[in-house]
Amino acid sequence: MFKILIIDDCREDAELTEKVLFKNLKDRVDVTKVCAGEEALDLLKKEDFNLIITDYCIPKLSGLELIKRVRLLNQDIEVIFLSDDEGDRNVERYILDTKKAKESIPGPPIIFLGKPASPIIFTEYVNALLCNDRNLKSQTAALN
Repeated sequence: MFKILIIDDCREDAELTEKVLFKNLKDRVDVTKVCAGEEALDLLKKEDFNLIITDYCIPKLSGLELIKRVRLLNQDIEVIFLSDDEGDRNVERYILDTKKAKESIPGPPIIFLGKPASPIIFTEYVNALLCNDRNLKSQTAALN
């Protein structure tokens, strides 16, 4: 069973993400949802998760700052950013600039998907990350 933490201040978006995960990955995932970065950090200090799926714009702590702190706790945790805010494209460019991202955020590369993400592509990414299949992850990136 893979443990996934969804961080999104929009309850409907979090529920939709959870629904896509359950529909496509069935009983392979255990999903926990929170609505704020600080709440996520508190939970991550107590529990281990395989994957974090987070919105960029969350209360009190940006998604990017959250991930920097999370990676201090667990450098290997996989991360997917989901965001519909056009201003978040700066974050996407930052994350895609491998040199900058590697200097400030250790661990595996971070995936950035715009909302609404294609359920098929989203599920492919999640499955690749959870199975630690970097080849599938690369193939899926070409589709996005």
